Amino acid sequence: MKTYIFIFFVFCFFSLKVFSQQGAPTKKDFAGHINTDVPQSAGFALLGVTPEKVIDPQGGKEFGAALLQGLDQNGNFHSGFALDTRPFLWGQGEYIEERNLRSRILSGFKFSFASTEGVDDEDKASRYGLGVNWSYQFNEPFMNKEYVRCGQAVTDKVVPPVPDASRTEEQVKSELSKGIKDCGMKYLSWPVNSISAGVAAHKSKEDSVDISDSGYGVWLTGSHSLGRKAEVTGHFRYVENQLSVSKDGLAQADVQITALRLRFGSDSVKGIFESSWNVEESDVADDEYSLVSLGTEFKVQENTWFRIAYAEMSGASSKKDEGVFTGQLRFGFGSAPLSAF
Repeated sequence: MKTYIFIFFVFCFFSLKVFSQQGAPTKKDFAGHINTDVPQSAGFALLGVTPEKVIDPQGGKEFGAALLQGLDQNGNFHSGFALDTRPFLWGQGEYIEERNLRSRILSGFKFSFASTEGVDDEDKASRYGLGVNWSYQFNEPFMNKEYVRCGQAVTDKVVPPVPDASRTEEQVKSELSKGIKDCGMKYLSWPVNSISAGVAAHKSKEDSVDISDSGYGVWLTGSHSLGRKAEVTGHFRYVENQLSVSKDGLAQADVQITALRLRFGSDSVKGIFESSWNVEESDVADDEYSLVSLGTEFKVQENTWFRIAYAEMSGASSKKDEGVFTGQLRFGFGSAPLSAF
């Protein structure tokens, strides 16, 4: 029953937010709704402490932070934090000029660090991960010729070479903001066409059972926009020596994950459906199982997002087979819009 209650809550909240989007133009409207969300941490996914399996292929500010409070796929509680940064964006405005190929490639590099600690008797291990991810967005807004052309036309019309003395500064700001917002609404949307690849090292430690081991992970992700309100993402990941919980206790396992995710919604709230096939090979036991999760993520305030998800496992022979929740709060810093409007 709790599954259906959660599903009802998610979609009721999602529906209310979607139909209450219209409002006054903001600074972000002038920026073209670029990078409006803060992606989930690749580190949390790599360490295996969230039910969600897909690593986001795109997005990211100069600096981002995330807090994790929730259950992993085995129903054990974890608390942790993660840091993500794009060094190319340090000290510069992301929207200063039209992006060229060099800047698009260099700004795609993102470094991540994550640390979590289990608090349940079954899993009190500490986990650490450090990695680098590179992504490339094919439909980046400032490479969208129609959007750039529209924005230039608005600017030429609202701010002519010879100013109209009869118009106040507030009128000019209002018209310019509205015009740029209209361009964004016409030519831009949050779904992305992007590809991403990453590699990371991780370490797990639990003194009471004499576990102290390290490993690595590699992944490949690609997303494709489905119109203006949805995107589908495919993901493959291999992790060596990932620490997980079986019916016999903690064990190191080599993990292969193949996942597919659908995100749909608006700039400030999205619904998420994800399904993954997981293969684990360890000295204790080999296992194969599917994991399905349903959730939502929404903007708490500017550059602050919250995600909640519910997941259920099926087909596992060496794990607990029950539904679990997880919650993640994410913050983004930097990447200020070009305009003061």
